[in-house]
Amino acid sequence: MTDDSQEPIDHAGGAVLAFIEMRRQNARVLSVLGAESGIAVVDFRALSFIVTQPEPTPKRIAGHLRLTTGATTSLLDRLEEAALVVREPHPEDRRSVVLRPTPRGADVIHDAFAVYARLFRSAIPEDDVDRVREAFTAFGAALRDYADAHEADED
Repeated sequence: MTDDSQEPIDHAGGAVLAFIEMRRQNARVLSVLGAESGIAVVDFRALSFIVTQPEPTPKRIAGHLRLTTGATTSLLDRLEEAALVVREPHPEDRRSVVLRPTPRGADVIHDAFAVYARLFRSAIPEDDVDRVREAFTAFGAALRDYADAHEADED
C-alpha cells in the first residue's frame, strides 16, 4: 500500500522549494525597500496594507500582521511620526480611527510596487502573466483556506 500523503510532496516538491526561495528573496527585497524608506519591514508591510485596503483600521492591521494591540499602537505611532500615515476619526465607529496614507506614505508604496512590477515583468513572459496571476490567486486561496480551517481548530 502506498502512502498517498507523500505523492503531493513528491509531485510538487520543486514548486514548493521554488516558493520557499521566492519568499526568502522577497523578504530580502522588503528589507531593502524598508531601509530605503527609513522604516522597518513590519512598518513597511503595515503601510502597504493601509495604502491598498479600503478603510484600514488599527484592528484590521493587527489582524493582518498578527500583532497585539500594544504592538499595533507602537507601529502606528512610528508611521505617524515618520509622516507616512494620519489617523482620522472613523465615520461610523467613534471608538475607532481610519488610517490614511500621507502623500509621502502613498509614494513609498507606489514606488515599491513599481519595483515589483519591473521585477515581475523581467521574470515572467507577457504571455504567461494571466496564468501566473491565476495560479497565485488559487494558491493564495488554498493557503487561506488551510489557515482558516486550522485556526478554527485552535479555538
